[in-house]
Formats: sequence, C-alpha cells, structure tokens
Amino acid sequence: MERFLREHFRKGVIWLAAFVIFTLLIKVIDVKAIGPEGTKIGFAALNGFVFNLLGQHAFFEKLTKMLGILALLAAAGFGLVGVLQFLKTKSLRDVDREIIILGIFYVIVLLAYVFFELCVVNYRPVILDEGIEASYPSSHTVLVICIMATAPGQIYRLTQNRSLYDAARYACYVIIAVMVIGRLISGVHWFTDIIGGILLSSALVYFYNGAMEYFGAEPLPDGDTAVKKEYKFPIKLPAAKSGGHSAPENETHAQRKNSGRGGSHLAK
Repeated sequence: MERFLREHFRKGVIWLAAFVIFTLLIKVIDVKAIGPEGTKIGFAALNGFVFNLLGQHAFFEKLTKMLGILALLAAAGFGLVGVLQFLKTKSLRDVDREIIILGIFYVIVLLAYVFFELCVVNYRPVILDEGIEASYPSSHTVLVICIMATAPGQIYRLTQNRSLYDAARYACYVIIAVMVIGRLISGVHWFTDIIGGILLSSALVYFYNGAMEYFGAEPLPDGDTAVKKEYKFPIKLPAAKSGGHSAPENETHAQRKNSGRGGSHLAK
C-alpha cells in the first residue's frame, strides 16, 4: 500500500481534487445565460470577458484540430506496436507492460471524454456544425496533453535512445503549448473549458506515471546520469536464433524484463 502513496499518486489526487472542485464551482458561481441559444455558463463574467477579448479565429481552430489528429496518430502508433508484439508472441502476457498500461490509460481518457459528453457542464460559446455542443473540459486539450505528455517516455522505453527521447520531449512540449493557447484563441471554448482540461489531463498523467512506477516500468533518464544508448528501432524482422549468450553488464531493465533479453518484443 505504501507504493500507492508515492509522489505521482499524491499529485494525481491533488490535481483530480482541484478539477472536481473547479467543476462544481462552475455549476454554482456566476451562472448566466451568455451562451448561444441561451445556454447557461458558469463564471459568466470571466468567460464572457475572455471570449470578447480574444474573439474567434478559424485558423487556430483548424490548427488545433490538426494537432488533435497528430496526437491520435501517435496513439495509434503505440497501439500498433502492442498489436505487433501480440502477433509475434501470441500471448498478451508477453506484450510489454508499458504498452499495456498505456493502452489502459488511453481507455480511461476515452471514458472521461464520453462521460463529459453525456454529463454536460458547459456548452460551446459558438455554434459549429452540429448545433450546441458540450465544451467542458476541452477534449482537444485533454487529448493532446495526455498523449503527448506520455509519448516521449514510451518512445524512450521502446528505443533506449536518449537523444530521440529529448527531441520528442521538447517537440511534445511545443505541441501541448500550441494546443492550449490555440484552442483558447480559436474561440470555440470558454476560458474555464481550457482550465478544466489542463486540470483533468494533469491528474490523469500523474496517475499514469504512478502506475508505471508501481508496476516496475523502466525509469526514464534523469539529467546527466543517464547513459546514452545506441538507437535501435523496435519494429523489425526477428534475427536468426544463435547459441546462448550472456547478458551484457550494462543491459537495462527494459532489455532484461521480458524473456530475459531485449527492450521490446519486436526488437528481439
């Protein structure tokens, strides 16, 4: 039980509590009919001020939609790795635990999206193609933060390449920043929709990191203490079997964890 009280889980609980409290406040504080077709919106004065200040910009709406598609493609790529591992090993138990945890995480994110589509907190400040739509929390914000914040670590655990990990991390930071700012500037969300999306996705990411730690996933490189690994793409045809080889002394946890050798089953 003590392992569940580690830093990631504690922070996850704090961010989730903040999200729940913020959501409840939206339903009771300054609720006025300022939305399209008379829809009532919490924090009406604040949301109305920010919306009128920034206006609506179609370019940023299209840009953020493209980033959302990019995030879904990244998630699909990791899903494909898991499928290929399963097809190669013919056993779900032999699929890398990091991939399985990531898959469960994606399902939780999807369930959160469905929940807030059914239990509407706020509606969009504008009418798009399908009439009034639920807008809290910003689903694009949640999607991109959850996928892009977890992608670099998954890339590192599959490739063992520090340079690729660093490049992916910075690229994902930029994508997250553009999504958060662009979604607000686009004018298709209230200010509180974006804040709610940040709070919820932060909670989910902390829980994901805690689950990775709890189930013994390989730690990510920490500053200058990490040893740079030679890049090895994890998806390739299996090499011919040879005689028994002893594991090298500097072999990482990810290379030892399944069947004794190799970071990903697809790299064996």
